[in-house]
Amino acid sequence: LIGVLIGSVSAYIGGKFDEIVMRFTDIFMSFPFLIAAIVITAVLGRGLDKVIIALILFRWTGYARLIRGNVLQVKQDEYVMAARAGGGKHPTILIKHILPNTIFPVLIQASMNMGSIVVTASTLSFLGLGAPEGYADWGQMISFARNWVLGAPGDPLKYWYTVVWPGLALVLFVLSWNLIGDAFRDIMDPRIQG
Repeated sequence: LIGVLIGSVSAYIGGKFDEIVMRFTDIFMSFPFLIAAIVITAVLGRGLDKVIIALILFRWTGYARLIRGNVLQVKQDEYVMAARAGGGKHPTILIKHILPNTIFPVLIQASMNMGSIVVTASTLSFLGLGAPEGYADWGQMISFARNWVLGAPGDPLKYWYTVVWPGLALVLFVLSWNLIGDAFRDIMDPRIQG
């Protein structure tokens, strides 16, 4: 939502305002995401709410860029010009005319990124910066399973399931969101429907 709001307003207003907002976005995009999330969670402390704050602070930029490009393309179309000529207010034009015709690529991108967000949260939990102990978190489960990877003396595969089940659940979750994103893209792409 933050990325959609910033990107769409920036593109609609345009000019110097758009340049300043996009340079601000570039600053946030220049930080490596996982390292920035580690720093934020290390500074704020451990917990799922801190992970969510880190994800919000550094994940909005891609959505802002995507919606900005779409709004820049659509804001010159005839139906937008007709709405302006008809005396429509700028927020109304943006919300009723531009966003419904530009939001679908952002929704597809969001569904494709859902898996990577969960992987990031699991990574932070694996490193001890995510969910507190006692939460059912795949990253934390894999972290606890590190002591059992080598198994027992003489039976190296005795505790194979301690790593395999949470890892498999994580892989299947990410795969399912990627498949949902692919299906959503196929449904929303007008070139495929033709």
